[in-house]
This record gives sequence, structure tokens and C-alpha cells, in this order.
Amino acid sequence: MLLQTVESAIKQSVPFTRIVISENSSSEEARQITIDALQPYLRQHPKKFFIVLPPSDLPSDEHTAYMQRHILGEEDYTVLFHDDDLMESTYHTALRQILDNNKDIVGVSCNARLLNGQDLTRQTTMGSWSGTLEIVSPTELLSTYMDFSRIGPPPLCGYMHRTSVLKQLSFSRFYGGKYSDVAALTQLVAHGTIMWLSTAHMQYRVHPGQNSQTVSTRDYRSLINYLVDNKWLPATSPLLRSYRFKHLRLKLGMMDKKTKIRSIILVRRYLLSEVLFRYIFKPGFYLHLARLLFRS
Repeated sequence: MLLQTVESAIKQSVPFTRIVISENSSSEEARQITIDALQPYLRQHPKKFFIVLPPSDLPSDEHTAYMQRHILGEEDYTVLFHDDDLMESTYHTALRQILDNNKDIVGVSCNARLLNGQDLTRQTTMGSWSGTLEIVSPTELLSTYMDFSRIGPPPLCGYMHRTSVLKQLSFSRFYGGKYSDVAALTQLVAHGTIMWLSTAHMQYRVHPGQNSQTVSTRDYRSLINYLVDNKWLPATSPLLRSYRFKHLRLKLGMMDKKTKIRSIILVRRYLLSEVLFRYIFKPGFYLHLARLLFRS
């Protein structure tokens, strides 16, 4: 998968200035396999293709911090891309153009076609929509993760950041554990506007070894505490209620029977409260209903 990712980065219609592989495998044998496999690229592109060996056994967030300190250079823009996803040939051109044309935009990402292992599907990570979407506040960003929307968030690895801003972000596991990317993106949008593109300029791979396929209640709570403590969201925000529901829905498959029954009860209470407070107790709902009924 890494070689496929590298090929996709090499074959951009507008070449990257520099491509760095940060080989953070825990064993020397695994590192050597990577180094050997990448030798052809080192020979073909000696001035722009590099391999970096950070300290072994770094947790994911510390590895990211290492890259921020030691690998990010003076380039205007940087992408922290995963080793199992692919870039379409238009990726660099499309995202860079957005950043070049608007200095207020600090990060841009795009839709992605889903790869099921090696099979490319017609499904996309952000759903089906058109045009572009500007995210101008932390609340707008968080609503796409926590509420129910026809537009889902793009993969974190798809973001092209202004390098100067990326260096300031924290991906610490203490701010949400495996969901710390949401905390980092909340910091990002606090620096300026984020732009999302509906066109799929990358491919996001789903496979059995992927950490994102598991659900962690501890990390979910950690992210909630971070958002509330930093006043990104008030503790009474309806977004937190809907996020709790979405989390429980994903968690159901991992629960024992007793816990699952309790969770189903909580989900039903949530749905009832949403129907009552979002529709039945709002006069605007009846005005809208009347217009539909008496429309000529």
C-alpha cells in the first residue's frame, strides 16, 4: 500500500517540491524493508524524495509532533498523508489553487472515493453534493462530526495546510485520544477558514488493520472534555447530545446484551427529545407544515 501511495504522490499533474517518508515502524527489520523498497524512488528523485527515521515506538501523536518539529520545512503548504490512501493526479493542483487564491484559507480538503482493500467503490466519504463548503468557525466544523448532515467530514489525511499554521497545531492524545484529529482541526479553523471540495481528488482505503474502525468511549469522553474546557462548545450544546447518540450507535455492535439494552433505551430517549424539542414544541414547524398542506 505504501508503494501505491508513493506512486500516486509522484504522478501529480503539478509535482510536489518535496516528498518525505517518515518510517516509524517499531522494528529495524520492518524499517529496512521500507528503505529497500523505496530505493528506486531515491535514485530517480534524489533532490526531492527523502526517508526519515524518527525514534522507534513513538505513539501516533508523538510521531506527528516529531514531524512537525523536524520534517516540516519552509514550503508554503504541507500534507500529512497516510501510507494506505491514494492521491488522484489532480489532488495537488486542485487544493493548492484554493490556497493560492485566498490567503484567509488555512487548510483545504476534499471528498474521497472509498477503497475497500484494493477495490475502488462508487461510495464517497463526504456523501454526494456539489461545489465547495467554507467552514469559518469551530462550531461549524464540529457540527459535521457531531450532528446529522448530508455532508460528512473529509479524511484528515486529505488536508493541505498552510505550513506555518500546521506547525502550531497539537495532535496530542490527551485532547481526544484517537479522535485528537478533531481537536486539531478545531484549532486549525480558529486560525482562519477551512475549505472543503465536493470533488473526490483522493481515495480513502478501508481495511482490517485500520484503527479508525474501532470505537473508544474513553477517547470520546476525552474529546468532549477538551471541547467544553476550551469553550469550543458549551456543555449544554445540542451537538453534544447528537454526538452521544452517534457514538452509542457505533458502539452497539461491541456491547454485551445487558449494556446494549440500556444503550437502546438511551437512544430512544434521545430520539424522542429531539422530535419534541426540535419540531413539536417549535411554532415554525407548524408554519412549515401549514404551507405544505395548503400549497396551491
